[in-house]
Amino acid sequence: MKCPKNHIVRVGYKTKKGIYVRPNCIKSTRYNKTMKRANENKIILASKKRKTSRAYKLAPGGPKSCQSGSMLRNAYFRKDKAFPSRCVKTKKTPEQIEYLKTRKPILLRSGTLGQFGYKNITNIPKEERIKALDKAIKKLGPLVVMRKVNILMVYSKNIPKLKKIYENDKKWIYSKYEVKSV
Repeated sequence: MKCPKNHIVRVGYKTKKGIYVRPNCIKSTRYNKTMKRANENKIILASKKRKTSRAYKLAPGGPKSCQSGSMLRNAYFRKDKAFPSRCVKTKKTPEQIEYLKTRKPILLRSGTLGQFGYKNITNIPKEERIKALDKAIKKLGPLVVMRKVNILMVYSKNIPKLKKIYENDKKWIYSKYEVKSV
């Protein structure tokens, strides 16, 4: 099914009452209006998978499985250098490790907030950060921006200065805008 510009295909489904709703074109509310998030994620995951398999080829010799008390970290690239897979110590139970293998990863696209000036935040004053967040909220909406700042805060939990900045920015978004899911 071909949809007009800024529209995406919603797949058909069956309601609770058993009525079938046919596939239809609906207006996209995403910033990338040509593609669904799920399709975008498939592309990103396929790219990551290719990169990992390339790292395995360039840096062979790592373990294929690990003993209890540790989990396998796949081969990876860091600054164009390939590193082999290795076992990493963990306090997680075997059940938690299995869950982590099956869980969908959280995918971040680099530069989505940076294009509004929200980058290198440790070196810019609060007023500039707020101005950048305002621009991003006008374009993407408060919920999307808050979620992006929140996940950045979670990922930087081991860097106290950075975490505090993200936390303050998140509080500012909540105080200035009504953040709720649509």
